[in-house]
Parts: sequence; structure tokens; C-alpha cells
Amino acid sequence: MLKQSLGRSASTAVSEIRRVGVVGLGLLGHGIAQEAAAAKFDVIGVDTQDSMLKSAEKNIHSSISKLNARKVKKGTMTEVEAAQSLDETMSRLSFAASTSNLSDCDLVIEAIVENIDIKCKFFKELHTVVKPSAIFASNTSSLKITTMATASTRESQFVGLHYFNPVQLMKLVEVIRTDKTSSSVVDAARSFAQKCGKRT
Repeated sequence: MLKQSLGRSASTAVSEIRRVGVVGLGLLGHGIAQEAAAAKFDVIGVDTQDSMLKSAEKNIHSSISKLNARKVKKGTMTEVEAAQSLDETMSRLSFAASTSNLSDCDLVIEAIVENIDIKCKFFKELHTVVKPSAIFASNTSSLKITTMATASTRESQFVGLHYFNPVQLMKLVEVIRTDKTSSSVVDAARSFAQKCGKRT
């Protein structure tokens, strides 16, 4: 689902997404990280709380195991393939407590607390850390994307990527653009979501 807007703007954003950062590893955040890693993107999950980092890794491992077990039961995957899938997906995931580890990401998806002031502060600081060509995205369901985009100072490279819970099962992702989001950035965001098996 794509929410259209009025304008276009020039962008220096990456044309292909390969390395993804997910910040905030709660229920939605760790699901987003899992789906991206399963789609063969290199993923860095960031959370300032050590307990969240540990639980996210554990929950992702458990979720992949359960999903693969269902496929084995249905006969669409062998036990060997299930084990290989789990190992390969987990190998594409890394975890960190600082956004400094996101410097080389092509896409950073924010899934932190639903507070506009906190999100704006986060994106303002993120801009100083991540490479200039990176695309920023918020998973917010209710806050204004334009406000966060302005705070990030890279308005042409900012989108909303609204996932639905549970991320691993829900197939829809809403891609939201502002009147300053570059068309190439929208295309890149949609392509990323579709590679993760989502409808946009």
C-alpha cells in the first residue's frame, strides 16, 4: 500500500539496499529484523537495553525454528533444509547497543517508542552517524512522517515503512512518502519490502 504525495526531489540515496539496520528490538522491531535477514539482507539490530538485545536474538531464533518446523510438517522443507535456513538467517544478523554500528547501512528502520520528540531527536542524531546515501524509515503507525523527515535533515531520503503485527505472518507493509521523498527512494523501499515477501 503506497500513500502518494505531491512532489519530487533530487536524492543521493543508495539505489540498492543490501545492509539494513533496525533500531528498537521490541515485538515489531525484532520481527522486521528477522524478515530482512530471512530475505538475505545483512541486518544489524540495535537496542540500548542489553536485555532487549538478548531477548530479540532468542525470539528470532525461536520464531524461525517454529516457522521452519511448520514447513517440514507440511512437506515443503526437509529437516536438513530447515536447519540450514536457521543457521544462514542467524548468520546474517548481528546485534549492537549503539547506533554507531549503523554507519554503513543502506537502510535504517526505526521501531522505537511512539513519541514524536524522542523520534525526532533520534533521527537528528542518526543523520550524523550513518552514511549520507542511506535511507531512513520509521515504522510509526500514528505520528507524522514529515516531522521526522525534517528532523533528520535528509527529507528526500525518508519514508514510512509501517509493518503490522505479527510481522512474520502479516503480509502488508504500508510505504508512506512525504512531498519531498524522492521517487527513487520510494521505489527502493518498496523493492526492499517486496523482497521480504510483503505486499506494498
